[in-house]
Amino acid sequence: MQVELIGCTSAGKSTLAESVLWAYRGIGMDASMGADFVLQQVGLNWVKGKLARTILIDIIALFACLATWRSNYAFYRFASGVVLGLPVTVSWLQKLNIARNTFKKVGIYELVRRGASDRQVVLLDEGTLHTAHYLFVHVSTEPNIADLATFAKLVPLPDVVVHLRQSPSVLIERTLQRGHKRIPARSRSAVECFIRRSVAVFEELERQLALQGRSLVVDGCL
Repeated sequence: MQVELIGCTSAGKSTLAESVLWAYRGIGMDASMGADFVLQQVGLNWVKGKLARTILIDIIALFACLATWRSNYAFYRFASGVVLGLPVTVSWLQKLNIARNTFKKVGIYELVRRGASDRQVVLLDEGTLHTAHYLFVHVSTEPNIADLATFAKLVPLPDVVVHLRQSPSVLIERTLQRGHKRIPARSRSAVECFIRRSVAVFEELERQLALQGRSLVVDGCL
């Protein structure tokens, strides 16, 4: 079973994922994070360095993405169109990184979907649905709600989606402290704009997913 946690930057998804992981293990279930599962599948989970693991997962996910391109072609085409349509204020380096991360998440999704048994739980704190954040949340442009509806129809969906909501004021303060690669200037106005758009995207995505009966909402401050 593939479980994805979605929510804004700094919402606490990684913290919640760790708690859920230990809860599953506490009742004797086979549970792991997506990155660990992918490396386990190719016998490389012994690699500990963060950079080395990231590079390995990128490569493995890319191959999985290419191997399954037919089943996800419509989504790849749509996502590529969204990236190419981003304004010039989004650099080509950022666009390439957005595309890389988007395709990487689909590759990981396919590896989990094909490799995990019914008795295994694989948690993803940034999976295929989180690519909506890459594609639609930018300081320089408003999110396109019509495109977001198309995204919800085409994106490969996990078995369960957990939407972690957080107070906008908490999100803003955390993001001001941590920064974000897609906020060019760490000013309060830029961060507030980014968080406001992020919240709007995930709320609309939650509305779309609720129609499919596979989502759960968690409110709180972690």
